[in-house]
Amino acid sequence: MTQPCPECGQPVRADQPLCAHCGRQLGGAGAPRGGEPSSGGRSAGGSPGDDASSIRRDKERDLAFLGKIVAGKYRVLKVLGQGGFGSVFLVEVVEGIVGDRLAIKILPQEFGSRLHLQEQFLNEIRVAMRMVNKYIVQIRDVGVTEEGLLYYTMDYVPGKTLSQIIREEGRIAPQRAIRIVMRVLNALMTAHSARIIHRDLKPANVMILGSGPRETVRVLDFGIARALVSEDRETKGFTGSPFYMPPEQFLGTELGFYTDLYSVGVILYECLTGEKPYRGSTPQDVYNSLKSGPPTPVEELAPEVRNFPGLAEVVARAMERNPEKRFQTAKEFFEVLHAVRSGEIDADTPTRPIAFPTPAKAAKPPAAPRIPKRRTVEKAKRTSRQSTLITIIILLGVIALAAILASEFLGKYREENREGGGKTAETSSAKGGLSQPGPTQPAP
Repeated sequence: MTQPCPECGQPVRADQPLCAHCGRQLGGAGAPRGGEPSSGGRSAGGSPGDDASSIRRDKERDLAFLGKIVAGKYRVLKVLGQGGFGSVFLVEVVEGIVGDRLAIKILPQEFGSRLHLQEQFLNEIRVAMRMVNKYIVQIRDVGVTEEGLLYYTMDYVPGKTLSQIIREEGRIAPQRAIRIVMRVLNALMTAHSARIIHRDLKPANVMILGSGPRETVRVLDFGIARALVSEDRETKGFTGSPFYMPPEQFLGTELGFYTDLYSVGVILYECLTGEKPYRGSTPQDVYNSLKSGPPTPVEELAPEVRNFPGLAEVVARAMERNPEKRFQTAKEFFEVLHAVRSGEIDADTPTRPIAFPTPAKAAKPPAAPRIPKRRTVEKAKRTSRQSTLITIIILLGVIALAAILASEFLGKYREENREGGGKTAETSSAKGGLSQPGPTQPAP
């Protein structure tokens, strides 16, 4: 037996605790155990026969808030939405900044019925309040209503959810889909740096404002999913929306930032194709589909994706069932998408597997001249002085050697000159005596 989900209108089985399409909590009996995903928490009086009355009571409670003043400072104007984690209302501030409009989320009674869960929720939301990013809907206040219901207020965003846009438009053009997802990743960078894992990322939690080049993104419910995790066995189970959950979230094993990145991969897949990668009418069906193998490649459902080399591989990597094979940080995912959008991935790159290049970075400025260390300078000076001294010594040696050689040469020259001069005189005398005429004698 099926019935329409009060959130998205899709048919769901009456005994299911969650809508597999939007993640709304329905209060069904549960799913199989023992290595299979938990079915989530049961609502109060969680027998299947109570589902319809439970849903009607939720709607009646929502309508009962209209016109009331909550927590002494917020007048409820209208219902904005109903989801698995509570209902959202538009409120007007009647104390403090009077007239200001905010959105308030009031959680169901089952989430605030235990003191330890209430304290955990308040602490987690206070942490989320410290996150400031233009792509994150800012949480403004957190507290408990007069009836003991947990609530938090946030900026009112008068736009459409990404879920509504996909339903209305079908496939979203790759360039636009990449831009939307990159802004979601920008928000995740801030959240993850604050050690906050969203755990429930889906198109219904992504608000779109404006249109065309002015279109921007706001992500809802940061820190809420973790704040609602209870250690009580009655409410223990996965927290999130089945279509966007990785295997580790179904199985209740260790989560990490890669858990959110898987959800972003599914969001990107749905934006590009207009379809969810894994289907099923129950969370168990979705999990079985996930276990069976990878989904239909995104380029087969959206051929235009081929005009963006690397995009199909980015989606496949983000949706890897093995967490170690996914992107590990929102920054890494962001940079690779930027490379795809900028055309920095070669069009001849093979399909799968793909080795993603590091996105091109701005050219580095010329390196500043290297300034030697002081000891290096002093050593250079000492070496220079030593070289100069050695050069001088060599020159002096050469000069001294030249002087010695010159002295010996001069000495020999003088000695030879003296000996040569005496022999010349004697020879000259002898020759003169033989050749000169004697005294003239008178003739006899």
